[in-house]
Amino acid sequence: QSPVRVVSDRAIINHPDGSPESARGPGGQSTTSALGGHARYTGNVRAWQESEFIRADQIDLDRAARTLHAIGKAQSAYYQLEREIEKGRKQVVPVFASADQIRYDDGSRRTFYDGEVKIRQGSDSIEATTAEALMDQEHRLLEMVAAGQIVLTQPERIARGERLVYNFTSGQATLTGRPASIEDRQQQVQTTGEKLVLNSRDGRFEAGDDRATRSRVRTTHRVK
Repeated sequence: QSPVRVVSDRAIINHPDGSPESARGPGGQSTTSALGGHARYTGNVRAWQESEFIRADQIDLDRAARTLHAIGKAQSAYYQLEREIEKGRKQVVPVFASADQIRYDDGSRRTFYDGEVKIRQGSDSIEATTAEALMDQEHRLLEMVAAGQIVLTQPERIARGERLVYNFTSGQATLTGRPASIEDRQQQVQTTGEKLVLNSRDGRFEAGDDRATRSRVRTTHRVK
């Protein structure tokens, strides 16, 4: 229910009654509150709602459908997100994401990232082709599902796979692939398997197999 504030070079707003309005502020920049039926903002667009922020070359807002579509060098930030950094203790760790396109649907509370997806929370970074993030009823990030050439980088280790489920609150990541792999660069150990579960809080990870195929887990130790 909070207002969405938008700053852009140009805005075209179609009000609920169908009447169009074009806005261009001093120096070519317009500042508006997204109240119309449908609005298209172009040129260095920045929009924010409470502690959430997004920017792109173009942003389309549809108030009736409760959707947002950011196109071209799209970036988003969620600043007030708590994560458990150790048992019983939480800390605010913002999440930053970028993609070719970002689409948000308020009805399902889901955000879709398409093309050159990069997501960062604290020391964890994720690269993927596509991603889908889910929020709770308070619009706090719960988890993200990413797909397509996943690269998850954490301090001293890097993991790769085909699908990733990442929990923003706990920092736990479940990576699957055929196979998925993780390399511990400090211990010089590489592990592959159908399923890898990584925990940012204590640095541990677990490796398992897909019971349908009963593939095996393999670990390689590099001897210096």
